[in-house]
Amino acid sequence: MNQATTTLQAMLTSQHFTASPPFNYLAFTHSTTSSITSTHRTSITEWCYSIASSLELQNESVRNGMRYLDRYLSSGNGKSNECLKNQVLFQLAGIACFWVAVKMGEESVMRLDVDFLVKLCQGLYTKQDIEQMEQDILFSLEWKVTLPSSMDFVRQFLEASSISPSTTISRNNLDLLKVCEQYLDKTTSYIYYANYTPSSIATASLSLSFNELNVPIEHQQYFWLTLSNELGGSLFSMEVREIRQRLLEGLQKRKSTSPSTWSCCTTVGTSSYCSEVGISSDASSTSPMDFEEESMSTIYIDVSEW
Repeated sequence: MNQATTTLQAMLTSQHFTASPPFNYLAFTHSTTSSITSTHRTSITEWCYSIASSLELQNESVRNGMRYLDRYLSSGNGKSNECLKNQVLFQLAGIACFWVAVKMGEESVMRLDVDFLVKLCQGLYTKQDIEQMEQDILFSLEWKVTLPSSMDFVRQFLEASSISPSTTISRNNLDLLKVCEQYLDKTTSYIYYANYTPSSIATASLSLSFNELNVPIEHQQYFWLTLSNELGGSLFSMEVREIRQRLLEGLQKRKSTSPSTWSCCTTVGTSSYCSEVGISSDASSTSPMDFEEESMSTIYIDVSEW
């Protein structure tokens, strides 16, 4: 077993034993005790993507932030249950999780410090509100915020691809990362994927990306077979198949209803604004998949005058 595969094995072990996985907490929360819906979660995700795009932050920060949010809200610790009953607290938790992810993952956080976050929130939250929520989240997660992400697994899969005699996959690494990121952004926006492990989401996304870039089937088969043999078991579990099927259904539905690009991130320029907890942008922007959701209650965070 080479070093890349050894690292991958350690990452697989880490995701199962280092922290409790999140689950679809909204599905188990009775409607009479929670005012939060999947629409609220999708909206705060898209709001974070807008901020990341405008400030040239990594989409990985949004994905990690939402992973923190899912783990926090499914933990039952701290103020997590209160956040599921109150839209303003839920939004604050989402913002704080994004802020933690930015601090953990970005080389420089100068573009988005806590004072700027307060400005973005237009007085809805104070610096103390954000910092106190951040502390509650970190304590609730037992400070376990350096776990491998889905993109970490994608990169490690491709690093391990050096075991293959074929150069087809290696030559396409940058393209694969770009397409994979689009699939990962899709899985981040919807709570359906919250109870799946990062490695399963990575496997499904990479598999679809191979197809998207027309990687020869024989190279795909060799890649997955060799990796599975090195790891001592197939990577294509039932949950990988479920994720893959759901992503395919979403992509096919989108292609049949809209000719526009399927990129998840909505770009917001410096003169644009987000008027809800999610996004209120120009008519050309669309969400990555067209799920029917109930209407979002309006919680204003106007960032039109940054």
